[in-house]
Amino acid sequence: MAVIFVVVVNSLEVSFHVNDYTEEKEAGIFEKKEGIQKVFLQLGLPMFFYISGVATSFFDAQEEGFVKFFMNKCKRLLLSLLFAIFIFLMPRLYFAQKFEPFSRINGVEEEWNFFKFVWKTCPDILQKMSWLWFLLCLWVVSMISYPILWWTVRRSKGYEFERAEDLKVMIL
Repeated sequence: MAVIFVVVVNSLEVSFHVNDYTEEKEAGIFEKKEGIQKVFLQLGLPMFFYISGVATSFFDAQEEGFVKFFMNKCKRLLLSLLFAIFIFLMPRLYFAQKFEPFSRINGVEEEWNFFKFVWKTCPDILQKMSWLWFLLCLWVVSMISYPILWWTVRRSKGYEFERAEDLKVMIL
């Protein structure tokens, strides 16, 4: 359901850009689109974070440690992000230059040599993340919430409160 919600939201947004709908031209349709997007985003995105949180709870923070957690998250999220930027996002931005000023280099310049386009777009890629912002955000949330994960794993396994160990995590 979460995937369907996000796909519908993104499809609505792109279809309005492609068809050049504006609030002035189609006020009623524009208002309905925004209402649908708000509902679907309020359901779809929290579902993704919840699913990710549940999956993270299977990590044995007590045995594996932060370094392994960090490396796993980098491999799964940041490596996937890097792959997706060059395989999915760059071609999407390249082909969208005609109808999306946001996709152009510096918002103005069109470049129709794909390799030059990639080279010129890379410095501003964080501003053009499009739907991939989610992977970066999920990585940041994972890093911030590691102490909570560690603490809850210890409590679920019945470990007693240990002042030295628990204080380290609380400080982190």
